[in-house]
Amino acid sequence: MSETIITVSAYPPSSNDLYKRNANGGQRLSKAHKQFRDEIFYSALSSKEIEQYPVEVSVYLYMKDKRLRDVDNVNKTILDGLVKAKVLRDDSWKYVRSIKSEIVGLCPTKQGKTLIRIKKYSGGDL
Repeated sequence: MSETIITVSAYPPSSNDLYKRNANGGQRLSKAHKQFRDEIFYSALSSKEIEQYPVEVSVYLYMKDKRLRDVDNVNKTILDGLVKAKVLRDDSWKYVRSIKSEIVGLCPTKQGKTLIRIKKYSGGDL
């Protein structure tokens, strides 16, 4: 398996903002989460489903501004988007053994940018 690279022209929302409360007390996915998941879907249309598992996922983040953010709060949104886009079969440990996020720097565009690299897991077996 060669690596798969997906570029999304947006910075992912934090997992802290994943759910919003309904008026009746229930929860729903936030609009920001759905929009970013859709961005991954459209960006990944030309990518084939990964067939060799497990994989490792590397995420390179180009921030939209200089505000302080937790680098690990974006992983769930990204993995959910890859599963919805049918790039990954599932995001459980059987399929995804490693996910690494790295802040690269500021993006010249206002919305930020996310680069996702998926390749065969190079670590050992369980």
